[in-house]
Amino acid sequence: MSHNLSSSSSLPSDGSIETSLTRTIKLVLFAVPLGPSLMCSLYIMLCFVFESNLRRRTNHVMIAIIIIDLIELIGDLIPISLPYLYTGCIHNIFICLYWVTGNYTLQGIAAWYMAWASIDRYLLIFYQLLRPTFIRHDLPLLIIGIFIVSWYIIITFTHPCSEDWFDKTKFLCGGPCFNTSAMTATIDWILIVLIPALLIIVVNLVLLEKVLFQKCRRLSGSVRPTTKKYRKRLCHRQRRVAAMIVIPLHRQKHSYDNERNVVEGQHLNHISKVIPVQESESRLRLNTQTI
Repeated sequence: MSHNLSSSSSLPSDGSIETSLTRTIKLVLFAVPLGPSLMCSLYIMLCFVFESNLRRRTNHVMIAIIIIDLIELIGDLIPISLPYLYTGCIHNIFICLYWVTGNYTLQGIAAWYMAWASIDRYLLIFYQLLRPTFIRHDLPLLIIGIFIVSWYIIITFTHPCSEDWFDKTKFLCGGPCFNTSAMTATIDWILIVLIPALLIIVVNLVLLEKVLFQKCRRLSGSVRPTTKKYRKRLCHRQRRVAAMIVIPLHRQKHSYDNERNVVEGQHLNHISKVIPVQESESRLRLNTQTI
């Protein structure tokens, strides 16, 4: 009986399943990949800083996503979330307001940036004639960031928190104050969670389907023409190689024949000159003998 009372008293009074065991599991799951994630983010940022080729407009959306994730690591997870998971409470009520507002804002911006990255990748693959301009790559990022920040500023000031709203023993201190309004919470879920998730899924499925369709059409419809073109090119190249081999040989034979003819002509001229001289010498010898 006393064991049941003690076990029931260890659970939160609001029926939540957040216990010291669940906090420890979350702490381990968050802390283990934290070091590699932080190092990779810093390394990628340094690469973007020192490598000018990586700062092209086509990579701006990825740079923005990495910056948002890095801010979330440094400004939310390390100073607030991990200490809460270790101790089980927040010591200052103002930290609750910063924690809730910052977490929701950064998560919303990251979700919309991922959705825009999917759309931007689709346009980059299938509409390559579009020029990488400020309106094409950077303006959507600014609009998304301004919209998300303005949205949470508006709903935070239009739904002020009561004095006892934040619970320092809960994750995110129990959530934002606008959760008291079911309509506002539903609109926030649709705008920040549902629409970006649907865009990411639909655009990536369309992209995958279009790539596979073009690949299948290319394999089924253009194999034979490609083979014929390859054969024609191969025959043309073989003819060119044969011509390159035969023509020099013919030229070499022709030049050899010309040289041989020239030599034979010179030899004949020499003989024609030598024979009269020999005849004249023989005549002189005969004349001397007769005398």
